[in-house]
Amino acid sequence: MSARGLLTLLLASSAACSPTPPAPPPDASAVSVLVTGSAVATAVAPPRPAVPEDPVLKPEAIFVAEPAKTFTRRAAFARAPNFRFKKGAKEASGQVPEDLEPFPYEEIVLENGPDAIRLLLDALSVRLAVYVDAKDALELPTREIELRIEGVTGAKDGLVVLRPGAPITASASAASERRVKLMTSGVELSGWLPADALGRVFTPADGKESTPTHAIERRVEVLTAPKGTALAVVRGEEDDPQPVQVAGEVRDGFQRIVIDEPRFKIEGWVPTSSLSEWRGLGGFGTGHGGGWGGTSMLRLKAGTKLHASADGEQVGVLTADVTVSGGSFGGPWNEVGVHFPPWDFVRVWVDAAATQAARDEKKAQERRRARVTVTKAQASAGYEDPRRHFELTREEVAACIEAAEAQGKTLAGEITVIVTLTGAKVDKSVASGPLVTKNKALKECLEKEVRPPGRHVPGGPAPKAGKLEVTYKIDAPK
Repeated sequence: MSARGLLTLLLASSAACSPTPPAPPPDASAVSVLVTGSAVATAVAPPRPAVPEDPVLKPEAIFVAEPAKTFTRRAAFARAPNFRFKKGAKEASGQVPEDLEPFPYEEIVLENGPDAIRLLLDALSVRLAVYVDAKDALELPTREIELRIEGVTGAKDGLVVLRPGAPITASASAASERRVKLMTSGVELSGWLPADALGRVFTPADGKESTPTHAIERRVEVLTAPKGTALAVVRGEEDDPQPVQVAGEVRDGFQRIVIDEPRFKIEGWVPTSSLSEWRGLGGFGTGHGGGWGGTSMLRLKAGTKLHASADGEQVGVLTADVTVSGGSFGGPWNEVGVHFPPWDFVRVWVDAAATQAARDEKKAQERRRARVTVTKAQASAGYEDPRRHFELTREEVAACIEAAEAQGKTLAGEITVIVTLTGAKVDKSVASGPLVTKNKALKECLEKEVRPPGRHVPGGPAPKAGKLEVTYKIDAPK
């Protein structure tokens, strides 16, 4: 599991277990009240160490091929933060919708500072360098350190180690320590860390995940020794087991185990009766989508530079071809909008050369599509008229024709495609007509691209049994 995936799973689980979102960690300089017997005393936690201001990076140093390897520092957030392209700007360049549910994020850090952190964000093939308020970042461990657990003293055969970026929540302060809590989908624990072990920017020490040998499928305490003091609670379930490694001997009905995750490690003892054979985890898929629009749409090429203003500093780049929206195009600089979830619609500027190339490509695309006309579309009884669906496939058909013509011969005529639906997860498309009889590549392309409704979404529901038939008329290029 990736570091970001782990953080998402762990923090999302923690949030789900609380009826209300946890309060943000208090400022390290705040006064905490300690109660000992009948005496009440106040302890002022040491001030947070000063954060030096990193030098500002040039765009050529930021937008590199593998930023995750070039920039090793990270910052985590309980929810997506609002961002600005310019440090100290009053107006946000990217604002999260107010009704968006909190969801944890871990992002690449470009520059750190006392008031602002510069991040490199990446979504839907759009990469942006932005500034966020430092106070929005979570305080997490910045170095590997053993957790001090109340009641655990003297010689012990178990421990909890938190690694940089461990997804914790920090609460009370006492002298030079902070009380922290970690809760994942399968593990819950709490204890104390030195205040200087926490920070808003950290460098993960993520390595290879250990290979589990056993699983815990119920609630069980991990102890310092057989019949010892509890270090942590494992909350495994039959359909969501907690993987563990057995380590060493069995003693008094207890087995020593290790839970070795990228961001934390637990060594301790559990009853042998709580262990079962590890069977692996089932896979799952997620997805999201959204709609947005504009008065004019263009598809910009990968590598297009994005700027904060007309002729301003570069703040982003496209890592693949991306469709953008804009009110109008013309002049040396054009303002466009990019879809950048969860920040929705972000306005940036691109130079005229990029939009001109996109406009030329759009016209060529329209010419290709104009060559393809749906002359007939019909379906078995019980189906709606499939013409609207097949109209949407004209671009794919045009691409197949263009690829075939690249071999040297212009094509014109009619092509019929019959899609046979079995009602199962497999359907079959068969193309026929004079144009495909002697062109195997064209036939294969059409049979791959012309599919029934619902087949464009992986894992989508299978259509009911039946047949769809469409005839395309291909005009000669003008």
